[in-house]
Amino acid sequence: MKTEIVLNEGKVYRKIGGGLFVVPVLFLLLPIYFLAQFKRDILPNVKALGLYLQMNPGMILVALFEVVSIIALFYLLVSSIIFFFKKKVKFPKIMVCLLGYYSLFLIVDYFLFNLFANYATPEIAETFNAPYRKVIYRSLIISAILIPYLLVSKRVKGTFIK
Repeated sequence: MKTEIVLNEGKVYRKIGGGLFVVPVLFLLLPIYFLAQFKRDILPNVKALGLYLQMNPGMILVALFEVVSIIALFYLLVSSIIFFFKKKVKFPKIMVCLLGYYSLFLIVDYFLFNLFANYATPEIAETFNAPYRKVIYRSLIISAILIPYLLVSKRVKGTFIK
């Protein structure tokens, strides 16, 4: 027999539903997205790291920041997936941390890279930065929608109560 969770309004939440259906879809799409981003954005930068270091040794700070942040993001992602499917009460907090940390990571990485990068012209800088800004804006929009939902929604509170 499944346990039923009853809120004050008399609504019963036996399983994940409502806006929470977005979360498993995101979990399924995130690995594909990260692999595509790795191939498109990170791998070329790893191959060019020697050139970056020759141009500016400060780029090693950017590389270290990215490695540490990617490990932390991976930990948060795996934790949130586990907590989601086990319906743990920690899930909303971990997911909020994941969304917030990812957006913060993108912003800090953008500014660090531009701090140490020596672009030849402003046009070259814009060519490199425009796609990255789109990723930042997308993450901020997703965070602005999902974070309040995870913190306020009665469906979330009723589903992740144990």
